Amino acid sequence: MQYELIIDVVAGLSFMGAIVMAWWGYMKWDASRHERRAEFLFNILQKLRDDKEIMDFIYSADWSKSGTGITEAQKDRALSYLSYICYLASQKVITPDEFAFFEYEINRVLKNRGVSEYLDFIVNFADKNGCKNPFCALLDYRARIVT
Repeated sequence: MQYELIIDVVAGLSFMGAIVMAWWGYMKWDASRHERRAEFLFNILQKLRDDKEIMDFIYSADWSKSGTGITEAQKDRALSYLSYICYLASQKVITPDEFAFFEYEINRVLKNRGVSEYLDFIVNFADKNGCKNPFCALLDYRARIVT
């Protein structure tokens, strides 16, 4: 009879220990997930800020009404990257709060007349040649914002 009580107590303590260990494991996993998420966003933001061609394009688009001084290669590279960010947002890979880190630059670029004309040219070119527009996520975002 005493052995049954000891076995029951040991089983109960083991069960409680398993629950505590499962909770501790979950907390560690969740902290690690948040850390990886922050690193993921930092890498996207760092590329946007540290890539000289992309930043030159953004500054030029922000300060030049006509988009002069922006080469086609810069436009393609930067617009592809901005479109990728918009794609991540549309697929809910990044949240609206996380997208806010990039929204200013994207909106300023889209308000530039030269960039807007270039995007419209690419739409027409893609339609004429039967290919998919490489900036479709950026264009979808542009259609949703007030310009």
